[in-house]
Amino acid sequence: MKCDLCAHDRECQTITLTAQEQSTLIQQGLVSRSEFHYCAVCLRMLQDPERGPLLMSNLYERQLRLAGVPNASELVGKYRARLKELQRKAKHETQS
Repeated sequence: MKCDLCAHDRECQTITLTAQEQSTLIQQGLVSRSEFHYCAVCLRMLQDPERGPLLMSNLYERQLRLAGVPNASELVGKYRARLKELQRKAKHETQS
């Protein structure tokens, strides 16, 4: 199976979006599928607390720009802020 990030043909883990996540992507005109496939190398990068959010926001920005979204920078800024907030919450919950 091909990894959705690096496109290498490797054994991949399948990540399934929730209905809400899929709906959000469809509304933004980005993706209409519910499953993504990541190899171990890319999955480790996505799970890294520093590189993961940066990689995700850069991919999001690329998709927005390819789709011709005029306020892509503003949306990416909000997305990055949201990722950082979620990361802080997750870190706080694991420390509690």
